[in-house]
Amino acid sequence: MKVKIQILLIFTVTSLAAQPKLDYNDFVTIKNLYKNGKYQVIANHLSEKGYKPKYFNEDYSLGKSEVIIKGEMKFTKEELSYICDFGRPPFEIGTSTSEITFKTTDYPSETEYEIEFKLSDGGCIRNPKDWPPGRHSGSGVLRDKLALPLIEVYKRNKSFEVKEDDFNSGGTTFLWDTTTYNYKSTSGEIWNATKTERISIRDGGMSSLIIWFRTTTFKYPIDIPIEEYYRLNSAGSSLAKIPLEKIGSIYNLEVTISGKRVKYILDSGASEVAISETMEKYLYDIGALRKEDYLPNQTFKLADGSSTVHRRVLLPSVTIGDITLNRVPAYIAKDSSPLLFGKSALDMLDYWKIDNSNDKLEIRRKQ
Repeated sequence: MKVKIQILLIFTVTSLAAQPKLDYNDFVTIKNLYKNGKYQVIANHLSEKGYKPKYFNEDYSLGKSEVIIKGEMKFTKEELSYICDFGRPPFEIGTSTSEITFKTTDYPSETEYEIEFKLSDGGCIRNPKDWPPGRHSGSGVLRDKLALPLIEVYKRNKSFEVKEDDFNSGGTTFLWDTTTYNYKSTSGEIWNATKTERISIRDGGMSSLIIWFRTTTFKYPIDIPIEEYYRLNSAGSSLAKIPLEKIGSIYNLEVTISGKRVKYILDSGASEVAISETMEKYLYDIGALRKEDYLPNQTFKLADGSSTVHRRVLLPSVTIGDITLNRVPAYIAKDSSPLLFGKSALDMLDYWKIDNSNDKLEIRRKQ
């Protein structure tokens, strides 16, 4: 069972000196209030900043899927926009609408929060293609009071890994904290779970600033670190024994790819690991996949003798149990295709073996 909470905050804020601005303290306050279900307090706080509620649903159920949507709210604010003077008319003043949208999706065992700020702090209304490069990207109060303090605070937090740091050059800074735990389900089964906290801060162009926040929490108690569980489970040996799910003659294996759990068919005859097109988009959207991670296309032979061409990538991290493999070659399959876990990952291990009598995969990391 999975509990997932999503928080989506969308800010599109333009600059006007008389209007109160969102800053770093607002970001922290709103984030913490929302995670604690203080929806009305958030509404009051945003009202002080000039925002008005467009809709406000504290919770509702999606029925048999056991999913509950909590704190689905939207606030809007119309405000004046600055006009830049590049020495040629017209210098008109336009209006824009700021939006702040929250949404939390609550599943049975896991809670995932997502927050996205889309902010604008002034810029030219006319002829954006003629703007001088970098003059207005992520500029102004929002950059100085919100983006830069966020980047500095999280970079000083040792648990966060800086995946990319290009905000000051008009790009994106990715900050990522991923911790894997062991937890027990209500039936006593032990599962591995990944707590993630990710922040991307991006120059969105046309004087906009985009901040995307995501974190995951668990409802089941986390008893011991997953590393300790696998150490104890391997009875003091250097082998880790990973549970497999057997369906007929097929073994299913659960792994974690860049913080997201994925169920695979374990196939030692497959030359590479597969990812779906949806997974490719997800990894690209969060910054785990970059353009330079794409490999040349390759032709693969199928079991029936036919062949097909697939696009390929290097996956930044694939975790099996407590062993993480880096830069794993993978091909991109259609969403309707089965996901095979093949030798491009298995051959990166020092040792692996399928224990058919106990339905486990024995693995050992390379020293």
